[in-house]
Amino acid sequence: MDQSMLSRLYIAGIGMVTPVGFDFASTVAAVEAGINRFQESEYIGKSMKPFTMALIPGDVLPRISYKLNQVEDSTLQMGIMLQASDIALNQIEPLKAMGGPLPLFLACPESYPDQVSTVSPRFIEYLIKQTDANIDASASRMIGTGRAGVIDAIDLAFKYLQQVEGDFVLVGGADSYQEEALLAYLDKDDRIAAEEILNGFIPGEAAGFLLLTRNRQNAMIWDGGVISLNQPGIEAEKGHMYSETPYLGDGLAAAIKKSLDDHRGEKISTVYSSMNGEQFWSKELGVALLRNKDSMNEDYTFEHPADCLGDIGAASGVALIGLASAHLARSGSPASHLVYCSSDQEYRGAICVNYEKLS
Repeated sequence: MDQSMLSRLYIAGIGMVTPVGFDFASTVAAVEAGINRFQESEYIGKSMKPFTMALIPGDVLPRISYKLNQVEDSTLQMGIMLQASDIALNQIEPLKAMGGPLPLFLACPESYPDQVSTVSPRFIEYLIKQTDANIDASASRMIGTGRAGVIDAIDLAFKYLQQVEGDFVLVGGADSYQEEALLAYLDKDDRIAAEEILNGFIPGEAAGFLLLTRNRQNAMIWDGGVISLNQPGIEAEKGHMYSETPYLGDGLAAAIKKSLDDHRGEKISTVYSSMNGEQFWSKELGVALLRNKDSMNEDYTFEHPADCLGDIGAASGVALIGLASAHLARSGSPASHLVYCSSDQEYRGAICVNYEKLS
């Protein structure tokens, strides 16, 4: 099959759990109302004050199976990711009716320089045991690139469906900052927001999944239309946060340009961003929008829901695509929004989300 024949994938199902919503609809409603659930956590920073975090209420999380509680490589972070993923996966009704297991391309937290990964490479195996989900472990992949991971997973979904006869693939992201070594690592560089640190972010946690299909007739219906995703742009920023190379913003600009190469609709009127409150991210946004201004409306709207969700890391892509989809569907007319995600290290991803009215 020639790659030009697969220019779009369609959303056939969506599920998520975030600090402000226990499913997709409640998350959208809370973010659009400007609601957050920021709270003092039990984690103490170097200032000897508790971190403010955006956490999923513990009483909504399902129990982890007894056997998973006993595995040697389990961590609290991984446990929360499993629990949140359990909730989000169970919201995707079409997944339960699939005749055979599907591949899962799952975005996970990125590993930092000189830090050991806190998420087991067997995480998908544990996820299948926890959820009994219809997932093909042998065809699945973990993508440990943080915020940009879901867009990277969608790119992998395009490539996968290019080569197989199947109609569906599952992509998702799960993350949590509830890991003491990780919080200490970030706190050391004054990256976590605090009373005396204004240039920081609120650590969050979430999980989200998209069931994607190549066939428009299998897509879920959004107010008389369907949501499609263009092939994404995936690029690298050489001058990232943990690099000694000068930070020029080239990676995001190139990712957005690539994501817009095949866009033939109206100019982009809304941009959804993974920006989390740190000033670092402003430069690349300015460069990217300047270099791609011909594709943007002059009065475009900029959305960064970390104001409500906190920084949800590897789950960012599903949340942003979901929010963009809900906004597009309510408009009732064909249009496109741009979603982009930037990881702390080199990974940058962007994708066009489109609303297509059913005829």
